[in-house]
Amino acid sequence: MSNLSVVIMGLGYIGLPTAAFIASKKIMVYGVDINPKVAETINQGK
Repeated sequence: MSNLSVVIMGLGYIGLPTAAFIASKKIMVYGVDINPKVAETINQGK
């Protein structure tokens, strides 16, 4: 596992797939979005 971590600001059309791609490379990703529903949906695995 890598010691790298990144923060993605905005989990919309660009941020979400970018976060998923980075996470697939075993890098810790923290996502931030103004809409709390986005985080809830992601945490549910949807």
